[in-house]
Amino acid sequence: MKRRTLLKIGVGGGLLLAIGGTGLWLRGPTRSRPIPSGLKRLNDRQYLTLAAVAARVCPPLKGAPTTDTVRVAQKLDSLFDTMHPGDVKDLKQLLDLLDNALGGLLLEGRVSTFTGSSDSQQDDILQSWRTSAVSLKRTGYKAIVGLCAATYFADSRTYAAIGYPGPPDYGNVKKAAAAHPGSDA
Repeated sequence: MKRRTLLKIGVGGGLLLAIGGTGLWLRGPTRSRPIPSGLKRLNDRQYLTLAAVAARVCPPLKGAPTTDTVRVAQKLDSLFDTMHPGDVKDLKQLLDLLDNALGGLLLEGRVSTFTGSSDSQQDDILQSWRTSAVSLKRTGYKAIVGLCAATYFADSRTYAAIGYPGPPDYGNVKKAAAAHPGSDA
């Protein structure tokens, strides 16, 4: 085979891969939920990815609200608006990578987006990020899961389901003194 023919085949194959990769890169979410108006930092796709992660990380316990009811992704969008822009950029890129079909193909061998995957597939993807040999994926998993869980369980509607009586009321000294006469409260 001549070198010129080999180069043509290589270039042609590269173009075919690029076209296919672009299609995977542009593939959007296929499972959806309502997107609130007025998002401050997240675009629609990042919001949907974050909401899907929250739903997988914090499945509702008996008597507890869903992550959509608690508005975990929306609350995190508001939190991101108060954070350093560099940190927000990193979190947004992480969400983009998680929901990117081309990234999924290159990193995990999957051709679907995170939001387009079934619940069990989403669990598997999150598990693969949690146990990955790639530190970026492990760190990203910890960051996103930690933010989702902290936001969900900080909502008072989740307290009863986990047996938490709620935070102590240290702000009302008179009430505490009346409840414990003779103390130095």
